[in-house]
Amino acid sequence: MQTITYRIFLKYLISHLVLLLVPITITTFVVFGFFVDRLQEELIAGNLNTLDKVRYSMDEQLKQVQQMTNQLVVEDNSLYPYRISDNWGYKSFGIVRELKRFRMHTPFVREIWLSYRGEEVVYTSSSVYSRSMLADRIYRFEDWPKEKLLQDLNAETRTTILPPATDLNSGERYMRMIVPLFPYQNYTDATMVFLINEASLHSLMETYTPSSGAVWILDQNGRPLTGIGAELGPAGASVAEHAALQGDDPNQEWTIDGKSYYFFLVQSELTGWKYVTVLPVNEAMQKVEQARQFYLYGVVCILAFGGAIIFFSLRWNYWPIHRLRLASDRVLPARTKGLNELETVQYALDTLSSQNRLLGERVKSQSQAVKRQLLLALLKGEFDTEDELRVYGEENGFPISGSPLATAIVEFPAGASPGAYPSAEEMEKLAAAPFRAYGMEHFEMNRYVLVFMTDKRDLSPEQFRSSLNQFRDALCASAGGVVTVGAGSISDITGAPRSYLEAKTAIGYRFIQGVNRTIFYEDIPVRSEVAEEYPHKNLKVLKLAIKSGNTGKINGSISGIIGFIRERQPPLAVVRGLCFDMIRIVDGGWREMGLNEQSPSEYPDIFDLERLETIDEFERLMLSVSADLSRAFDCGPAAEEPSGARSAEDMLQYIQRNYRNSGFSLQDMSDHYGMALPNLSSYFKENNGLTPLEYTTSLRMADAKELLVSTPHTLKAIAEDVGYNNVCSFIRRFKQLTGMTPGEYRAGSKEGGLPGRQ
Repeated sequence: MQTITYRIFLKYLISHLVLLLVPITITTFVVFGFFVDRLQEELIAGNLNTLDKVRYSMDEQLKQVQQMTNQLVVEDNSLYPYRISDNWGYKSFGIVRELKRFRMHTPFVREIWLSYRGEEVVYTSSSVYSRSMLADRIYRFEDWPKEKLLQDLNAETRTTILPPATDLNSGERYMRMIVPLFPYQNYTDATMVFLINEASLHSLMETYTPSSGAVWILDQNGRPLTGIGAELGPAGASVAEHAALQGDDPNQEWTIDGKSYYFFLVQSELTGWKYVTVLPVNEAMQKVEQARQFYLYGVVCILAFGGAIIFFSLRWNYWPIHRLRLASDRVLPARTKGLNELETVQYALDTLSSQNRLLGERVKSQSQAVKRQLLLALLKGEFDTEDELRVYGEENGFPISGSPLATAIVEFPAGASPGAYPSAEEMEKLAAAPFRAYGMEHFEMNRYVLVFMTDKRDLSPEQFRSSLNQFRDALCASAGGVVTVGAGSISDITGAPRSYLEAKTAIGYRFIQGVNRTIFYEDIPVRSEVAEEYPHKNLKVLKLAIKSGNTGKINGSISGIIGFIRERQPPLAVVRGLCFDMIRIVDGGWREMGLNEQSPSEYPDIFDLERLETIDEFERLMLSVSADLSRAFDCGPAAEEPSGARSAEDMLQYIQRNYRNSGFSLQDMSDHYGMALPNLSSYFKENNGLTPLEYTTSLRMADAKELLVSTPHTLKAIAEDVGYNNVCSFIRRFKQLTGMTPGEYRAGSKEGGLPGRQ
């Protein structure tokens, strides 16, 4: 056994060493065969690219200067009101301010001068000076004496650039760009001078250029403007002379005074300037030689360390298998004795695979329950935004995207057995593009509810009809029998309950239109007649009354809607729609008042509205809504300012004791202190700076952030821990306050991307 182990070890050791040597040997031949030429090519390309970056950056800065000049004088013409003013103080202040504003937009420019023909002053971005003072005291350049300066300000007719020179007053070196202004064709009435600090030019050039060479900028006439690293190469005059001889060739080898240089040249199409890099050849090739030596050292190290690693890893090549067997025995002891390591692991894998299949079946069953719960919440109107729907679905392992949607009810013949027709999952696969379908069984026998969603925002009704008819045809072919589909209208996430009611109405209309067809709610004739008489005014009054807390108008608008129903006798579908609209208005009113999380939870959902059969039931429901609202806005003696045990401090402690309780509500708090809810909110905010809801939410959000970071709990569990019995409300509120969903906050905290928890 030992001999066999030793032979296997040698075999694997030799084979691994060969595998290590083969690529290293091939790579060595390739590197030494092509390394120098390729590196020289990369050196040339890299330096030309770097030089072009300098050219591009300089062009961009000069473009900004040109654009600034054009905007200041022609496009914006913001100087004109000050130019024509007779008020000297207003004129000088305005022009200096505009020049200063434009200079701040271009940090590349140190100072801007503006000289108008016929005026004895020069406006600058810092002040106003007479021409003589500017030339004598403010700026003095050796190559730009006073006479020449004044002449350039008065008679310059084309853009001129003077190379950097030292200002004798400040000691700074400036390049001067003299730009005549032509507000009218062939007529110049002013001259602008831009002072560009040579240090700014050098700073821009040093950002890109190598430290071992010299970089020069030559103007359009081939004269040196400025350069860096001049001590590392020939003088500027020699560089300019060679640049004139080089022509359009971007790179050459240049020998001067017995020393060889790489000479790179790029010319700007914008300014005609030439950008030159002079790099000593020996220094460049020295890096090549160093790279070659480093490569050889690297090969030796790889062979040494690689061989050692291979040796020791193969020396203990059976140790991981032994440990794996021990782990397999601990997790799942083998029932059969005498199994070796591989057989033991194989037994564990087979057993775990079988268990995994059983677990998968359970997860699939649970997934269907999660999907049903999600669709029920969607049809009940518990989602306000697509983000809430998406986050809730992902949190529960059923990703679903919010988008334009429509609800449909599929009905099979009453006498058919449940197994004779496709399941909800099979129906989902039959949805025609561009829709995706999500389905579940209806409460009634032989019926299914399907929600059709699409990413196409501009979907037309005709496209929806065509897609739904294709779906019904495919379903008929799959089922081999009669299929009737009732379809509601296309809506957004918040309109899902109404679309369901419309689908329920449409499927009920099969009594008139017949079965084995698609019935669209829009095709029901009564819909257009009722729309003309729909009590929109009463609904609008109800919304305003809730917002203002006027219980009289609330009761009046509800009475008006009930009167409309009794007088007009609209279809049951309209009555259900009215009830749905009113519930949404009430919930929206609470939301606008900042009390949406405290709105009554006993209001019916869309499936309760579906079961309304009489106007009396509707009236009782509306009276219940009115009673809830009147209770919330009741302003009796309790509206007086609390004292003693009802102090603001006591209210703070009350909230701190109860905010984690999901049954806690501000209405209960107002009852506890004998105050109307609006008065309680106003008093609390006056004394504490926040409304009771804002304070409660701040406590809950602080706890939620801590739990998201420190625990692996699900969003549902965290929502319940901090006092929310509805995870959708928790997600919505969290995103409103933090700008991100709880899941995004948790992910950001793990990546270290959050500034800190509050």
